[in-house]
Amino acid sequence: MSRVRSLLLAGVIAAVAYWLYTPVPDDIISPWKFRSQYAVMRFTQDVVLPILSIVNGQSYWVNLRQVIDSAAPDIPKTSGNIKITQTEFDGVKVLLYEPIKRGPHLSRGLIYIHGGGFVIGSTKLYHPLTLQLADELDMVVASIEYRLAPEHTFPAAHDDCVTVIKHFLRHLDEYGVDPARVAVAGDSGGGRLTGALMHHFRDNEKSLPKIKIQGMIYPSLQALDVNNPSRQLYKKNWGNGGLLTGYDSAMFLSLYLNGKKDVDFIEAMINDQLVPVEFRKNDVRYAKYLSHDLIPDSMRNKSFYTKPIFPDHVDETQWNRHKDALLDARYAPLVQHDLKNLPQAYIMTCEHDTLRDDGVMYYKRLQQAGVETKWVNYQAGYHGMINPIGNYPVAKIAVKDFIDYLRKEL
Repeated sequence: MSRVRSLLLAGVIAAVAYWLYTPVPDDIISPWKFRSQYAVMRFTQDVVLPILSIVNGQSYWVNLRQVIDSAAPDIPKTSGNIKITQTEFDGVKVLLYEPIKRGPHLSRGLIYIHGGGFVIGSTKLYHPLTLQLADELDMVVASIEYRLAPEHTFPAAHDDCVTVIKHFLRHLDEYGVDPARVAVAGDSGGGRLTGALMHHFRDNEKSLPKIKIQGMIYPSLQALDVNNPSRQLYKKNWGNGGLLTGYDSAMFLSLYLNGKKDVDFIEAMINDQLVPVEFRKNDVRYAKYLSHDLIPDSMRNKSFYTKPIFPDHVDETQWNRHKDALLDARYAPLVQHDLKNLPQAYIMTCEHDTLRDDGVMYYKRLQQAGVETKWVNYQAGYHGMINPIGNYPVAKIAVKDFIDYLRKEL
């Protein structure tokens, strides 16, 4: 009997280890630290949150946000030379950072848009990062608490950011910010919002001071091509693990567009059966703006990359239902026709990120449009790494590089 119990216990341990384990690319620093945090994340998502939702009656996503925020530090009223205020700009919540003691000149200004796939994330979670930006650059920072899906669908997040930026630009004198030194930046979904917002302010808010810099940190900029080189590399290195799988991307998009996990939509996306063949062949937005030729040869290694084959079947119902949003400038800045006269850009990508090529292609397209653009790719980087909870060396380097760029250019 003891032998049977031992075998059962060993089997359970092996099953749990297999369930929680994720493959990690060879050049990821501290792979077992990453695996341990990934294991905690998986256990929380698959075990703790479903039980918690049964107990307290709240939705899975509300509980997930609360659990994540519980790991974030409390926000003080001051930190060093920075005053921190929880306020609102025209009805949208904002975490505002302002230098207490200032020099003789007007300050830089930054609007920061957190990541989280439009579903999770908060100004509290990103407080360590936004405080660091404000402190090291002696800068006024407004961090946006935009509405999240699935409760608030597209384009709610975009609209909230428009509201905050307009308010900020109209009150620069009140905040002591130089109108010529304003930037907007964000990571992941916040990077997507940043890119989209630059189109809006160029085209629709010409009476306001111009934004000088757009900063996009591993941004998601389109949802048409799900088989580009970075996605193929991700599958090779991570399998179904890592922090942002193809399924995760499709699920977050479904929650943002549909307000729910639409299984048919998610399946069409992850199986590359969403975009019709005729559109892929003939529409410049797919055939040219998403061309894999925009990706450097070194990032299309034959050891993992093959040219995509047109699908035999496409879900026309899902395409017809979602194509307007998928081509909308508020959602997909990468596939817009006109990229001229946008603010100068800083684009940061990570080698081991399924979204890497969105940033790479946007960099190339901005260059072609005559927009001054700096692109930095971190070979050992991965999606979500600047989230303050992770605290990895490569993330610290990436944040320092971005701060150095803003110090020089803003």
